[in-house]
Amino acid sequence: YVDRVVHSASFEKRIERLTEDGAGNVKLNPARRRIVERASKEFKDGMYVNLGIGIPTLASNYVPEGVRIELQSENGLLGMGPYPQAGQADPDLINAGKETVTAIPG
Repeated sequence: YVDRVVHSASFEKRIERLTEDGAGNVKLNPARRRIVERASKEFKDGMYVNLGIGIPTLASNYVPEGVRIELQSENGLLGMGPYPQAGQADPDLINAGKETVTAIPG
């Protein structure tokens, strides 16, 4: 039940954790990168994958070429893509860690 809707004169939707992939790769220390790359090798074509916070979320940026998977974030976003390019972040698209992400078509 909605009692009323009040329009604000100005409203800015804030991004809590702006995460962008400006150079095609997210900067990780070598140990984390190795873990993430190894985890991403477990992805098989056609899988539905639920990602947790932290390293599992980073694995979405390393999906092998030719593998199509459906990623689900812990907050319910189905069809999650990698981090957005610089300047392309949408405050409505976030993962479970409150980092900005993209959505894949479909």
